Amino acid sequence: FKPSPIGFKPLPKYPAVERDISMMVPLQTTVAEVTQTIAKTSDLIDQVKLVDMFQKDEWKDKKSLTFSFSMQDPSKTLTTKQADDMYAQVVKAVENLGAHIR
Repeated sequence: FKPSPIGFKPLPKYPAVERDISMMVPLQTTVAEVTQTIAKTSDLIDQVKLVDMFQKDEWKDKKSLTFSFSMQDPSKTLTTKQADDMYAQVVKAVENLGAHIR
C-alpha cells in the first residue's frame, strides 16, 4: 500500500465575484446542459451550482432554474464592468439553449 500524495492548492490571492441567474427553460433542457454552458462561457468561471429548480403544472413545457456562479481572475481583481460583461455572455449562452432570463 502506497499512500497517495497530498495536494496543496493555495488560497486565491484575488476575490471571486458571485452572480446568480434565474431562467425559464424547456422541460427537455437538463441541468447538466445549462451548467456546462455557463462553465464554458469563460475560463474565469470557476464554479457553477444549481440553487433552485421549480415546475408548475400551468407552465406545461417549461421549468424554472436558478444558478449561482463565481468568476475569478488569478492575476487581478475583476472590475464590475468585467463581471457584468461576463454575466452578459452567460445570458447570451443560455438563451441559445432556449432559456428566457427572469
